[in-house]
Amino acid sequence: MHRLICTWGCLFVLVVPACHSGEDVNSPPPVRSPVAPPRPRLSSITRAAMPASHTRTTAFAVADVDRDGDADVALGQNGADHVLTNDGRATFTADGDALPPSEAFRTGGMAFADMNRDEFVDMVVAYSGAEQGQVYLGNGRGGFKSSLSGPVGPGFTQAVVVADVDDDGDRDVIYARGGTGKLQSALYLNRGNASLFDATSRLPAVLEDSNAVVAVDVDGDRDVDLILGSDVASGGRNRLWLNEGGRFRDVSTVSLPARPFDTTALAVGDIDGDGDADLVAGGPGSDHLYINAGGTFVDDTRARLTTDTSRTSALHLADFDGDEDLDLLVVHHGAACAVHLNDGAGRFTRVGASGLRGFADASTCAAIMDFDKDGAPDVMIGVDGAPDTLYRNTGGGTFDEISGSGSLGLSDPALVVGDVDRDGVPDLVMPNRGVLLLGNGRGGYVARRFAPEPLAPLVRRGTLVDVDGDGDDDLVLAESGRNRLFSNQGAGRLVDVTTTRMPRAMHDSFAVAVLDADGDRSPDLFFGNAEDPEALYLNDGNGTFRDASSTHLAVGSHLTKAAAAGDVDNDGDPDLVVGGFGAFSVPTLILINDGVGKFSSSVALTRAQTRDLALADIEGDGDLDLAAANAPGVFPPSGRNGLFENLGKGRFEARPTLATSEESRRVTFVDLNGDRFLDLVFAGSASEVAINDGKNGFTDATETVLPSGASLADVLSFVDIDGDGDLDLLAGGASGLALWFSFERHAVSEGAPRLGGIYRVFFYAHAGNAPPGQVLLPYVSPLPPRKAVVRPPLGNWYLEAAFLSSLAPMAIPSPRGTVVLECPIPNDASFLGLSLSTQGLIAHELASPATWRLCNVWTDRATR
Repeated sequence: MHRLICTWGCLFVLVVPACHSGEDVNSPPPVRSPVAPPRPRLSSITRAAMPASHTRTTAFAVADVDRDGDADVALGQNGADHVLTNDGRATFTADGDALPPSEAFRTGGMAFADMNRDEFVDMVVAYSGAEQGQVYLGNGRGGFKSSLSGPVGPGFTQAVVVADVDDDGDRDVIYARGGTGKLQSALYLNRGNASLFDATSRLPAVLEDSNAVVAVDVDGDRDVDLILGSDVASGGRNRLWLNEGGRFRDVSTVSLPARPFDTTALAVGDIDGDGDADLVAGGPGSDHLYINAGGTFVDDTRARLTTDTSRTSALHLADFDGDEDLDLLVVHHGAACAVHLNDGAGRFTRVGASGLRGFADASTCAAIMDFDKDGAPDVMIGVDGAPDTLYRNTGGGTFDEISGSGSLGLSDPALVVGDVDRDGVPDLVMPNRGVLLLGNGRGGYVARRFAPEPLAPLVRRGTLVDVDGDGDDDLVLAESGRNRLFSNQGAGRLVDVTTTRMPRAMHDSFAVAVLDADGDRSPDLFFGNAEDPEALYLNDGNGTFRDASSTHLAVGSHLTKAAAAGDVDNDGDPDLVVGGFGAFSVPTLILINDGVGKFSSSVALTRAQTRDLALADIEGDGDLDLAAANAPGVFPPSGRNGLFENLGKGRFEARPTLATSEESRRVTFVDLNGDRFLDLVFAGSASEVAINDGKNGFTDATETVLPSGASLADVLSFVDIDGDGDLDLLAGGASGLALWFSFERHAVSEGAPRLGGIYRVFFYAHAGNAPPGQVLLPYVSPLPPRKAVVRPPLGNWYLEAAFLSSLAPMAIPSPRGTVVLECPIPNDASFLGLSLSTQGLIAHELASPATWRLCNVWTDRATR
């Protein structure tokens, strides 16, 4: 295997002038044994950007605990607390050893701050139980050790806030207490080295059930005042305590209106843009908005905020729409979260479809931070009884969910692959989960919810087609019930238009086929039904359908589970093939179109238990042949998949194909080896691949083409996922949804670059069977990749021109087909978080530029 030592010092110095700082970054790495390339990359596609095991979150705190330049998260989970480190792309990894164990049975609140002035992030936690407060000192690498305790004794510590209340330059701690009766909230002052002492005597002597606390300068005297949210059911009220030299005076009755409901959440910020701190309070019942008028709060809820009666768990103020004023996030217990946009003068309008969903379990808390470093605040919702949920800000107060319950690691038998957002990159639709996975052209996905989860009733099959002629593909779903249509509004936004554009008929549909049945140049829809007659919906040309089944279809109920459309008799109009599945095998029917969309005659083929059908010209004679994915049946008992050659005029004759006693669920035609003959792929309990020899013969290539993890699948889709011009493999089944990248051309690193280490990127070209004479031209950039720019015939180019470096060509050895690029990374904190993007131009035949192709781009970020 060949290696190239990349001396990136000259590249880095353009970006970070301080990079040299005495380091010889150009020296080669020490001699070592040959480096083994990483195994072919298997990527499980999941929506869980956070570990799925965390299911009882009651508190969040956000800070960069490992000093790599991005936001990490601490999760309060009833004493079993966790720290999740962010890789800079909003994907979080749990560190089980980050926090010492606690005997507390509930975490009430968390806060990050530098408690001992060592410039590392420490953490303060409010617990319920014997130890009601704890300080953990950070080591700057994401780890923490226990240091000091706070209040002790019975009761709950419900919330915590950290602030310099005595103006001595270090962080003090205030605990809100309650839960088991009226308790005194607590103040602990910091001596400067995280040595805390009880200074509760400086607080007003008030015994209440307090649930929330915030610290802010209310009266403009440049010291920190305190606001507490309390229960009214036990005789308490919300409190405003003004700071007077480190001691607090209760001015609640004159400066803070009484709220008629218990308060469980508070948020403070300059809502109306006048320079002082306003207040939002929430809990059971309506939320309240208080405007600060010179240190006294005035209830102005009715004029400024439309609220509902859902129970509020958390409140946050942040600029969600980028207009430089504070908007409001309301986290509801058991209902959808609400986003209210500020008009700049402190008047709020609720976003109708923010994308933040509700949970049957309790949504307890939220964290606001720019997790993906795009400049917009994202949202993480903590849920008690379900996995936590992460949402990416998409602007205008709307969000896309990229994590949460129902991991997308689980597949969908109705999975649909297509380009939904018209960016030239394959996307994935999971109808039964109501989720669209938008591909980024580099093998990555962002999840967007387009329907409630799960869709009910069950979706059996879906397809993407432009039904309304606007240039983008809409989503059609075959269901048990009313078949559904989602209109694509552009940029991959799918909107359910079933009630206005689809017939009201209810069907038990298992299959859908798209065809222009009546020749009006608009796509019509055929639905294959199991318990009732087949259905044909004709398009009016604008994407609205009428049911023409009774007048255009002669066939009745057929127990249909599969359908395909195509011109099988070569008369210029599309015909239909339908396959059945029942207790006994049923015949496959050929329905011939009379030219005006009426299917009045049929031809029966072999009886079988048919799950899927596909039409294609397999031998290049100009007519459509037929493949059928079958399953074992009672009569006949054979489970052989079917292949039928079209002899002309829609007359079919069975041809030998692969025999299996297992169930096949889907069949597709695809040219796997680039010989322009279509090969066969069967997905099922024993998936199979058959290579077409171009002479109407097929050879079993299952073991050489399919990885072992794809042998059991509901769906097998060969498609170019990462934009490098070769076919990758997407497999979905009971074990999950997985992706294999083709190593015909591919770049992959062995891991993220670490400061002071060697960063290795492996380039593959016909790996394992490489011909002699291949050459790699590597390119590197210290910037993240951009959207692909097509460079015919080379392919997709992803690197920014700024600071782009072209490295020396590398010969690719035969037959291994692998070279490795080795790059020393300076041991300099200036490089922390820097993006390193690599792409290669592979000359498969150096003397023939027509064979030159760009591989995928690979990006990592520098870590410690």
